[in-house]
Amino acid sequence: MSRIGSPGLALILVASALLSAPVLAQEGEQPPESSTTTSTTTTTVPPQPPPTTTVPGDSGGGGDAPVGEYLDPGAVGEYLQQLEGADAGSDLAMEYEYDPEAAKLVSEEQIEEARARLREAQDLKARLEAEVSRLEGSLSEMEESIEALGADLESSISAAADAQVLFENRVADAFIRGSDPGLTVYLEAEDAQEIASHQMLLEAVLDADEEALSDYEKTRSELNEDLLAMTEQYADAKNELGDAQRSLQAADQQVLERAFAVKVYEAGGQVAVNGFVFPVAGEVSFTDGWGAPRMSGTAYSHWHQGTDIMAPSGRPLVAAEGGVVRLSNSTLGGTGLWVEGRSGVEYYYAHLSAYAEGIEDGTVVEAGEVVGYVGETGNAQGPHLHFEIQKDGQPVNPYPVLKVAYETREQVLADLDS
Repeated sequence: MSRIGSPGLALILVASALLSAPVLAQEGEQPPESSTTTSTTTTTVPPQPPPTTTVPGDSGGGGDAPVGEYLDPGAVGEYLQQLEGADAGSDLAMEYEYDPEAAKLVSEEQIEEARARLREAQDLKARLEAEVSRLEGSLSEMEESIEALGADLESSISAAADAQVLFENRVADAFIRGSDPGLTVYLEAEDAQEIASHQMLLEAVLDADEEALSDYEKTRSELNEDLLAMTEQYADAKNELGDAQRSLQAADQQVLERAFAVKVYEAGGQVAVNGFVFPVAGEVSFTDGWGAPRMSGTAYSHWHQGTDIMAPSGRPLVAAEGGVVRLSNSTLGGTGLWVEGRSGVEYYYAHLSAYAEGIEDGTVVEAGEVVGYVGETGNAQGPHLHFEIQKDGQPVNPYPVLKVAYETREQVLADLDS
């Protein structure tokens, strides 16, 4: 069973201060002004976090704190003493439980806007589905008409050919063997009046046959023209159906993307990137550890700016979004890398055991492409991926989008198995 928890240390008020404005990284839309929502489930405000100081950091990122800004060690000690003095059953302790409502910086207005965009996409999809259905019905009728015209044309051609053969055979028999009773009379006539009478009869028969042949030819020509016109209409309708089907596929994808964005925003996420792929293959477990203190009392004290995804060593890691790779190696993060996404969002991967073959600085990758493998290099306890999302150089909590992406992936896999 996959496990996704949310009991991690959130430090909601502190985390809110560190986060940037919500980012709408889809369809080129700019996010509206952000508004901070603070939890109303507690009445006790946690101790204020200690001030930060900048210490020398490793180049290329620093794992859980790649920016190189850390908490002052002395202030951290005092801060921890304040925390230790809190009653375990007080509201202060409750504040450390993950609270989506307190954590999210996305307003209800922004969520409703995302829902409205989803409804627009759903309406467009419904219209395109109706159009595709109409075109499919029209094509079906055209196919029946073409089949009927083809059968009529075939019958007309056959009838004309039969009439031509009949006429030629009758004339030949009349003049060569005298097999036609009417023509035989004409050939055996003795006086001029009788000959003239039978000649008129022959001409009438021949004229009737020629007229019949002409009618057959005219019918065949008209049927052929109708068939050609219907075939051209069918080709145009088929192209129109193809365009409508492609538009429907695009609309269906847009519905999925906007539904994904709504789920992310409702979960408190600030970044919803189209085509986001969960970064670790297979079954994993992770909790919301955003804002938790790390390495307290050292020069590397910092607040956790990502999500730790627990998975066996060697598990493939994939690009969350298409973009360009930038390699990283640091004391805290160990072997790591950044994926500079095409949307402008950046993704940081830390504690890798190795890079995937062909991955180097400047490598262009697509979403879902393997970039490395789970490990425990750097300051890591047990194999896992430390995963960060940054927008404009500022970290945002990746947990909501990871949670939605993972649940979506698991549901798709379950549907495929059923």
